[in-house]
Amino acid sequence: MPIPRLWSKLESANDVTSPQLGTGGIELGSPTYATAKFNNGMLVNAHVEGGKFPISPNSINIDKGTIEFWVKMKHDSGITVQKYFWSFSGAHGILAYLYKGDLGTSKIAFLVNHPGGQLYVYSSYISFVIDDLIHFGFTWDREGNDIGDGKTLAIYKDNIEIGSSTSGWDTSKAINEFLFLGISNTTLFPIDGIIDNFKTYTYCKTDFSDRNEEQGFSYSSPITNSDIKWYRSIDWEEGDNHGGNINLSSEIISDELGNIFDDVSDEERIMGKTEYRKIYVFLNKETILFNFKSWIDQSALSPDDEISICAGEATNEDTQKDAKNYEYINPANFGEAALLGDFAYLDYYPIWIRRIVSPYAVPWHHSTFRLLVGF
Repeated sequence: MPIPRLWSKLESANDVTSPQLGTGGIELGSPTYATAKFNNGMLVNAHVEGGKFPISPNSINIDKGTIEFWVKMKHDSGITVQKYFWSFSGAHGILAYLYKGDLGTSKIAFLVNHPGGQLYVYSSYISFVIDDLIHFGFTWDREGNDIGDGKTLAIYKDNIEIGSSTSGWDTSKAINEFLFLGISNTTLFPIDGIIDNFKTYTYCKTDFSDRNEEQGFSYSSPITNSDIKWYRSIDWEEGDNHGGNINLSSEIISDELGNIFDDVSDEERIMGKTEYRKIYVFLNKETILFNFKSWIDQSALSPDDEISICAGEATNEDTQKDAKNYEYINPANFGEAALLGDFAYLDYYPIWIRRIVSPYAVPWHHSTFRLLVGF
């Protein structure tokens, strides 16, 4: 099973500010916590009440993802106004809410706001009574590759698909800063229910057969060298164009990692030279590594070279022109290491390596170093 990027049991306010996985958010208003599927969940039954989690640190985006949770309804399906499960709507984003249906039954509206307008999906009719426990999953993939049958949006109730679309959407604007839970992004239309075991993914999860397990995934297991892979950036050349996103067709074998710089020429050693290389570390194991760090093995450094790294500020988009403005460190051990953050399956992080060749260095030498990682 895939591993969530954000997971909050929602048993108390502490699970909002310090969730089990991911970056914490804040309570809105004064939600209470009551019995739901797994112990307590967050009861949202008033305007300006609920919670919100930051979008970017939790890797939530409009291109692809999944949100799942349990909800214990505190009303029946004959609703008279819409009631929001969650939203990171605004100028650009995705949201899901209960929609007033016909004949005393409800539908679920799952929609994308985007520059070209709005893409709606409505579920089939659903019926429920007070205190019913229901599991919902919402999955989206703008390019329609990973859900199946070209679908871009899909809604699941108790592991059964109840609505879908094959239409795509535009993503030329930034999404909202927060995901709002239990209410709309305007802090209105509360769900009037208890939301429990809230999870978000960077994957299109379509199998919710693990929904009756509170965790339902494994995120701790032994790591071997083969689980950590290294890749070059898309632009791999001298000059300001060097950098960009990961190039998954250009893997760096671990033994080559310390040889990413060219030999030092006579001209370079006489004048001195500063060069940059952008590499990516990639996790190829279904697990999560907390507080992933990188540092340099000092014993492997070449004479007359200064090798340093910048990890925390780097982005997937930046080039050498950006990298020149970063601060660099030369961590010698785990305690001094640069912190990359939590690292989940198929995640990758950019690391800039800087080499400064001292003037009048030894002739025609080869720069070697070892970049170490740990958690």
